[in-house]
Amino acid sequence: MIVVALYPNGNKMNQMHLPFAGTPGYTASHESYKRAMEHYHAVVAWCEHNLTGPWECDHKDILHEGIRVRIGDTRDVAYFNLKWN
Repeated sequence: MIVVALYPNGNKMNQMHLPFAGTPGYTASHESYKRAMEHYHAVVAWCEHNLTGPWECDHKDILHEGIRVRIGDTRDVAYFNLKWN
């Protein structure tokens, strides 16, 4: 199952930073990129700490609207949505 943790406060990722966001060595000074990367790291850290089943998220999951996470356990999907949406 695929879920998306929307960026806080209605933020959106600036399209000029996709699909490069998160790749090693890539940085940008644009504020939307910085907020997106902070959110990405927060989502991954939360998933590592809280999800019980298999899940996957990497730099290719940084999207315009939020961070995509592939989750393999329905209980984790419900918990994820309570936290992030």
